[in-house]
Amino acid sequence: MQSTTIRVTLDPVRFDREAHMIWWYEIRNEPSVRAVSRSRKKIKADEHKAWWQASAALATRKLYFIRRHDGVHEPQVVGFARLDDRGGWTEVSIALVPEWRGQKIGSTAIRSLLVEAANIGFPPVGAVINAQNQASLALFFRAGFVLKRKGFVQVMVPTKKPTRRPL
Repeated sequence: MQSTTIRVTLDPVRFDREAHMIWWYEIRNEPSVRAVSRSRKKIKADEHKAWWQASAALATRKLYFIRRHDGVHEPQVVGFARLDDRGGWTEVSIALVPEWRGQKIGSTAIRSLLVEAANIGFPPVGAVINAQNQASLALFFRAGFVLKRKGFVQVMVPTKKPTRRPL
């Protein structure tokens, strides 16, 4: 039996493709994604379209589809990621559709997003995570992020290694 190598890519969205807007909308409104988002209410189609159009014009926002490639099937969109330059830091947001969670896709996407943010000249990366979202917190902590603020948790990648204090 031949094994397949799974690859994960970040593919920039195409704002001129309506299908991209629809895929993003569907993932954003997936119930388990909404349950841990800042706003838990379902996003209306006209609100999403306005956000999408505004995003297309922002140099400080980059949107990506997370695609899974197995070498056998057509690449699948399994989630999305967003980078927002907030001035002194870059907010990263990531969401995977439920059937693809727990398969290291998120970890691979986070590593790629860190490289992507640096390549495009964005400031250091952080995330704002719902404190109830234990899976997302664990994902970011495994990627080397550290806790900065409690509540709606803010985590940041340390810009330098912490020094060990003598006891």
